[in-house]
Amino acid sequence: MAKRACPSELVAVCERRVDGCRKIAALHPEVDVVVLDDAYQHRALRLGFSLLLTTYVRPHCYDALLPVGRRRDTLLQGKRANAVVVTGCPATLSEAERKVLTGELSHAGQPVLFATLQVSGIEPFLPIRLGEDGDSSVQDWTEVQGVFAFAGIANPAPFFAQVEESKRLLGTLVMGDHRLPTARQMMYLERMARDGMALITTEKDAARLSGCLPSGSWLAKRLWVMRVELGFLGGDGECLKSLINGYLESVR
Repeated sequence: MAKRACPSELVAVCERRVDGCRKIAALHPEVDVVVLDDAYQHRALRLGFSLLLTTYVRPHCYDALLPVGRRRDTLLQGKRANAVVVTGCPATLSEAERKVLTGELSHAGQPVLFATLQVSGIEPFLPIRLGEDGDSSVQDWTEVQGVFAFAGIANPAPFFAQVEESKRLLGTLVMGDHRLPTARQMMYLERMARDGMALITTEKDAARLSGCLPSGSWLAKRLWVMRVELGFLGGDGECLKSLINGYLESVR
């Protein structure tokens, strides 16, 4: 997904973040900025600029540490972030609620920014969606009347709500977070696709399925993917750009 979003940039994967950064420096000396995902708790790395992301539906200030909750560090460590970004906010978030959340999440004047996910497009899982025996599957999303949605993300409710805004939602299936469908679930989805049902999933789930779903399967032929992009409320997007550019100017 990262390579799709930034096709001209170097994308690397390494479980050991320090080793990965060292290899990038050795193999690609032209790289002067490394952007890491999910690196806040990796204390062996000295981060120059860090963003602490928390969800609107489950802010970390109301959460508990693992394994009881999903928080990976103490609340006090939030002060290490240059800014806090609240993700998954409703587009109608009021100024009053923003002030309340800012007061609860900010450490000593730390900026708190609010972001929402916006649907950027609905695309077929396969570039060409043709069924067997001359039976062509629906190739135009506008022709789809009803759809079955499935997802393996932490909070699938917003995804299901976004699907329901444009189509009749015929049913849903929730897998474990970061999980592929089980063998039984895959059989269930395949059977629905074979019976003519249109199905839709998230971009993250589609990326996981791409490595294990045969192109000849009915599910692959009748599966749609919802693409989303991050949008910021108010002037928070420009505020984030200013913070990042200010940091880059200070170290160059």
